[in-house]
Order: sequence, then C-alpha cells, then structure tokens
Amino acid sequence: MKRLINLFLLIGVSLYLFSCAEKTHRQQEALKLSNYYLKLGISYLESGDIAQSIYYLNQAIDYNPKNVDAYNALGIAYTRVGELGKAYAAFSKAIEINPNKPELYTNLAIVLAKQGKYQQAIKLLKKAIFFDSYSSKEKAYYNLALIYKKIGNLKKYEDLLKKAIAYNNYFFPAYRELIRYYINVGRFEKAKNLIHRMIALDITTPEIYYYLAKIFYLEGHYKLADKYLKKLRLIPIKNPDLKVKIAKLKQEIKEKLKKEQQKSKETLFSKKNVRQMSIEKPAPAFLPPPPIIEKKREVPKQESKPQLKKGKLRFIIQLGVFENLKFAESQIKKLRLYGYHPKIKKENGYYIVYLGYFKDYYTASTFFKKKIKPLGYKGIVKFTRVEDNG
Repeated sequence: MKRLINLFLLIGVSLYLFSCAEKTHRQQEALKLSNYYLKLGISYLESGDIAQSIYYLNQAIDYNPKNVDAYNALGIAYTRVGELGKAYAAFSKAIEINPNKPELYTNLAIVLAKQGKYQQAIKLLKKAIFFDSYSSKEKAYYNLALIYKKIGNLKKYEDLLKKAIAYNNYFFPAYRELIRYYINVGRFEKAKNLIHRMIALDITTPEIYYYLAKIFYLEGHYKLADKYLKKLRLIPIKNPDLKVKIAKLKQEIKEKLKKEQQKSKETLFSKKNVRQMSIEKPAPAFLPPPPIIEKKREVPKQESKPQLKKGKLRFIIQLGVFENLKFAESQIKKLRLYGYHPKIKKENGYYIVYLGYFKDYYTASTFFKKKIKPLGYKGIVKFTRVEDNG
C-alpha cells in the first residue's frame, strides 16, 4: 500500500514538473514573439508607416503585457498622428511598469505640452533630468526650453538651450533653435558665432549655409549671402520646407543684387556726364604760367620680403570646443592624468582642445580609436598646416 502511495506521489510530482516546464516554454515563446513584433513595429515607425507600426506594437503587447519598449514606441506612434489621449495612456502604462526610465517622463511631458498642460510637463522634465542614469539629458533640456518659450520666458528659453548644447556639443536641434532665435531678435553676431562653432565641430548641414546666407542678407551683404547659397548646389536637400525657404531667399537676393547693379550703372553714367560737361567748357583767354615741378628725390627701392613657404600638411585630433578657457584647461588636466599632452588654440572666440600633430589621417584616426575614444572622449580628425622649418 505504501509503495502504491509513493508511486502516485511520484506521478503527481512529475506531472507538476512537466506542467511547469511547459508553462515556462510558452512564456519564453511569447517573449520571443513580443520582441519580434516590437522590432517590426519600430521598423514601420521609422519608415513612416504609422498604421502598420501601431498594429505590430499592439501585437507585441498582446504577447507580453509588460513590454515597456512596446508601450513607449506605441506612445511615439500615437503622438505622430495626433492621437494624444492614446499616447498619454501608452506612456503612463510604460511608467507604471518601469518608473526608472527617464526617457518615458520626457516623452509623456511632450504629450502634455502639446495638450497645453505646461506646468505638468515642466515637472516631468525636471524629474527626467534628476536621473543620473539619463544618457540623453540634452533632449529634456531642449523640450523644457521650448515650453518656456511658449509661456513667454525667453531668458529661461535661451539658457536651457545653451544647457542642452553643454550636455551634448553635437545636439543639432538646440543649435538650430538658438540660431533661429538670435536671427529673429537681430543678434546676428551671436548667431554667426554659433554657426562657426558648429563648423569647427564638423556639424555641417544645408540649414547652416541657409542661415549664414540669411544673416548676410539681413545685414545687407548680398554678395556674401549669394556666395553661401551657391554652396547649397552641391549638397542634397531632403527637407521640402527648407527648399522653399532657399528658393525664396535666392529670389530676394537676386532682386537686391539687380538693384545694386542698376544703382552703380546710374552713378557711373552721372559721373561720365559731369566729366563731359567739364571737357566742353571753353578755354580761358589768358593761360596761367605752367607750374614749377620740383624734382622728387629718388627713394631707394626696398627689397621685397621673401615669401613664406607653405607649411607641411599635418593632422590633429580635435577633442572639444569651449567658450570658457577654464573648461578647456580642465579637459587638458584630465587628459594629462592619462599621460597625454593636448594643446589649446583660440579660433573665432572659442578655445579648441586638440592632440597632434600626426603625419597622416590614418595614424591620427587609429590613435584616437585605440587610445582616446575608450576613455569616453568624442573627437574628430582634422588637417592643418604647420610651419616648415626645413
């Protein structure tokens, strides 16, 4: 009898273990399918097919109701088509599942700002910034700046855009927003300084040349404006709105240059008429004696200075561009701890920290990738000319 009972117990345990294993296998399969549909949904989201994206993201959630990334992507998809209520619900659910993802607070804040709930959005963005683990703080500062602009606090708006750039030197949206602001309020030098900084960092986009052309046009330097617009011929422009702006500015510059040419022709014509009138005057009856011309002393010709030889082409690793000399020096101190000896040069009002010189691009690039990049530094390889001492 005892043996029979033990046999039944063993059968019960094996059945229980089998059912647990089967349940675990089903869960794993569901998770795999959820991740598969998530990837599909994100792919369609990036390609612009929002309807398909929403369909597959919901499939991902069906297979795994705790898929935070699926809820986040779904919120972004709904935001793009203006379904703000559904977007709010998706982001809120994602935060409920995982309240330690700062990007979720930024995304939810964007939805609230679109709904005009600015104070709630500000609180969420400040909460996102508070996370030390947030690797994209510049996005929170940028969106916070846009909200302060909406409520009319332009000082805060400007400061927050600068903060976004300070957190990420390569964050183009903050540069673009700040340049537009400076152009609109007539602070052209500030706008130009930002553009020069972007060019120094090798952030070159069609908009940069458009803004430079716009500034020179507003300053009345129409030939310079035309010069920068011509640079855009060699750059492919995908943004249709930017194409329209460029065409409009081109026409305005063309008209101004035409007026300038007409004006210069009229001035030249009037000068010719004045000369002709002076030539046609009758000669006086009494001619004055010819003036006495003193012989000029012969000045010995100065020897022409020898032309400087062009320098050798060398390469540098540019590690940062700073407005403040102290920040630049602090970067140098950090690198010296690792045994490197960077230098500072001043260009267009900014302090550039660099390592060099290297004989060729390959050597500089390899040195950066193997030695400097692993330390967490961003940088670009640029060429320069150094004095040839023979």
